[in-house]
Amino acid sequence: MRGKASPPWLAWLGGAVIGAILAGFGVAAVLIGQRPQTGIDADTLCAAGPPPAWTIVLADSSDALGPRHKKRFAAAVASEVATLPMGGRLSVLSLSDRDPRKPVTLFSKCTPSDAAHANAWQKNTRGVAARRAADFDAPLAEAVERAGAGRAEKASPLTDAVRAAATDPAFRAAPQRRLVLVSDMMEFRPGQFSLYAAGATYEAFRKSAPGVAGPPDLSGVSVRIVAFDRPEQEAAQIGARASFWAPWFKDAAPDAITWDP
Repeated sequence: MRGKASPPWLAWLGGAVIGAILAGFGVAAVLIGQRPQTGIDADTLCAAGPPPAWTIVLADSSDALGPRHKKRFAAAVASEVATLPMGGRLSVLSLSDRDPRKPVTLFSKCTPSDAAHANAWQKNTRGVAARRAADFDAPLAEAVERAGAGRAEKASPLTDAVRAAATDPAFRAAPQRRLVLVSDMMEFRPGQFSLYAAGATYEAFRKSAPGVAGPPDLSGVSVRIVAFDRPEQEAAQIGARASFWAPWFKDAAPDAITWDP
């Protein structure tokens, strides 16, 4: 026996219900994409507890960086961001005019979600991308620009700045740690020690003053050095790397150390 055909209005009602459900999913996706994640600090974008990885970029721009060095600096930071896991933290520090031994933090945030990793069914990918650009990418670019602008103070006690950055208890709590030095790597302490002077060895540095501290413990830290060339100081830079930084890092004992070519 053939059943009765459904009235046209019933088919229309079914389509309307399905359309409403799909529209609801779309609204929900937008709302979820705009809603901040719970448990995330609004300033740092970090979850509670140590981040899974933490990279500190320490910039020593005693002299203002030229366009070529600025481009290299920005590229180095971008490559570090690209390798951080989601929720990993990036900090940009710069030597301070007031006290170069204590670097100032210009930027320190955890990597938020981006549109490439957002679930289109659950998040508004445009909103995710816009929020990341505003909360992470733009402040980072500003920090890199500020760090490369140069300083009035000519002292460059880079070893003290490295110690201050690497021994921060919060940084040391991260399971994976990385330190990136952006500098010409020319330690300079007026009236005390200078890598610009002849005979400026690691041993001479250790004897330069009773209060000079030795290298920090860099075990568990991966070190990358982005050394800016100074053509007028080429010989001094080559000598500094061999007679000063090689033994200094040997005592600091990082897990790994690389020098960008």
